[in-house]
Amino acid sequence: MSWVQSCLRRRRQKTSKSLEDLPVEILLNIFEIADSIPTLRSAAFVSRHLHDVANSLLYRHIELRHVHRAVFLLSTLVENPELGRYIKSFDCSALPSRCHFPDFVARSFDLRTSDLAVHALRKAVGLTSLVVSVNVVDLNPAGWVKLLEGPIELRKLVLCGRTLAYGENVDASKRKEWTQMIAHVLKAQPSITELQIEGVEPYDSLPRLDPTDLPNLRILAAPTVSALMLVLRGGHRPLRSLTLGDDVSMKEAQDIIFDLIPNGAAVEEFTWSGPTMIKRFSFPTQDWSDSLAFLSAVAVKFPNVRKVLLPMGKGVWKKEEDEGGEWLLQTVQETWVEEEVEEERGVFERDLNPLGVTHRCYP
Repeated sequence: MSWVQSCLRRRRQKTSKSLEDLPVEILLNIFEIADSIPTLRSAAFVSRHLHDVANSLLYRHIELRHVHRAVFLLSTLVENPELGRYIKSFDCSALPSRCHFPDFVARSFDLRTSDLAVHALRKAVGLTSLVVSVNVVDLNPAGWVKLLEGPIELRKLVLCGRTLAYGENVDASKRKEWTQMIAHVLKAQPSITELQIEGVEPYDSLPRLDPTDLPNLRILAAPTVSALMLVLRGGHRPLRSLTLGDDVSMKEAQDIIFDLIPNGAAVEEFTWSGPTMIKRFSFPTQDWSDSLAFLSAVAVKFPNVRKVLLPMGKGVWKKEEDEGGEWLLQTVQETWVEEEVEEERGVFERDLNPLGVTHRCYP
């Protein structure tokens, strides 16, 4: 009888499988279906195998919105650079240029967010999407240039240049340093297909990209003429979508931007960035002759563009589908300001749930 029981026991041991016995691909599918940060956190502490699988999802897409969480997470990545291999997209654009953060020993740190991000991403060789704000006043361009000249191959890049205080003047040397850094980065990243740059202010001589730079660029968003000239001048970028900012007037677009895009037939979207909310327009109450004249020029330059959001509250216009169709006004913009709500520190302390020295906080 004992021999039979022994055989049955061995049979059960051979046929029974634990979660760790499953292939990595199946475990990834299970965790993705669960779609729960607490579940992934718990799985990371089960075993070394599940720890690696869970971390590949926990750190895949990082979007930092709160200062205290960001400092914990970036510190974790700095102390554990091997975690960077899991990162596919990284967004720290909502953080302030500097983080004033008191640690647990009552000391205070004044951290530059962009510098901390550079150190955190030094092993992120699989990074394909980067959204970051850089402080132009005390910019350290060498770190970003070195990072993006490495093995990283970006598909999407958003660079926002800003100052520490609203309205703070930036001298010409800092503007030039920031703009030259952008040019170096764009030259080092030919794989970029989607690009947005902000904070490029005019100065005497903009750097010029080579005609072979940015061969895969398809989507461009730039709020100023200087930013557009930096990217488009000197090459034939195969754009499909171009978004301008309100600082670019319709006259500037027609006089300058049109000439920078030789192949207008390839462009399918040409528009201005608009506000958050839009309301429907019922009765025309102003003269739209200047808008219609500009839209006629758009139809000639960009024959495949069917919808345009014009600047300065001049509405959203759509072109009729039939050949030689007219432009029709659909909506006008309504100003909408979204209030920023600052969370109390107590919320961070309850939600952080510190995970030890090497894993202080997951994204």
